[in-house]
Amino acid sequence: MPEHLPNFIIIGSPRAGTTWIDNNIRCHPEIFMPKKKELHFFDRDFEKGLAYYHSYFDTVTNEKVIGEATPSYLHKPGIAQKIYDTLGKDIKIIVSLRHPVDRLYSRYWNAKSKFNENKNLTFEEKIKSKQEFISEGLYASHLKKYYELFPAENILVLLFDDLEEDPAKFLKKIYQFLKVDESYIAPLTNGKINAASSKPKLGKSILLNYSSRFFRKIHLYTLSQTLEKLNQKKLPKMDPKTRSWLIDEVYKESNNELEVLLGRNLDSWKK
Repeated sequence: MPEHLPNFIIIGSPRAGTTWIDNNIRCHPEIFMPKKKELHFFDRDFEKGLAYYHSYFDTVTNEKVIGEATPSYLHKPGIAQKIYDTLGKDIKIIVSLRHPVDRLYSRYWNAKSKFNENKNLTFEEKIKSKQEFISEGLYASHLKKYYELFPAENILVLLFDDLEEDPAKFLKKIYQFLKVDESYIAPLTNGKINAASSKPKLGKSILLNYSSRFFRKIHLYTLSQTLEKLNQKKLPKMDPKTRSWLIDEVYKESNNELEVLLGRNLDSWKK
């Protein structure tokens, strides 16, 4: 096996804070993350081989841990087994989950910001035509595939709720899990990153969006966060009937299973 390969992976879920996690932990001096987020090796480029994957980590120096973040790894079929076969059972897995209905709505707006084909599609039309968006939020069934292969102590499941409540504490859990210096304070801890409401086609200005991203890349974090906040536009609320249907008919059983799997009360996800 090549010398440098990940010893942890952030596997998802989409629109549940993975970009925020990636941007913050890559600032930690003991953590190496590739320049590119979302390598998609295990779900798109697996046939390119291990040498190709290794090329993303050839600039590792003396960092204590090495990771990557590809949110689709959680829900794409067969990925858990590929990760197990390639990186072994000792790889650490980080998962961030968000209220499945809120995540789905954010997924819709994110897609709307990127692709012209979504310009005139309502939320209801989009999720009808793109069933994968819905199935991504059936977390229990996706997670079980990982628990079947990897030791439970090697899987850290985080909730977006906790990120919103106390981002510093949220990050500290990750540092503790990875066994790196937990006293480190990331410069982006208290800022929103990758919010759908500030993206092109949705935010107030494309220039503000690109400027925010540019300043983040050159580590002017305070300025970047200020511009992202300025660029956010208030998005319309979901139709209450659609929300009730998703909660009561689509995600109820999965959320109940997840409560048991995690041993955590998820009453806030039932409304």
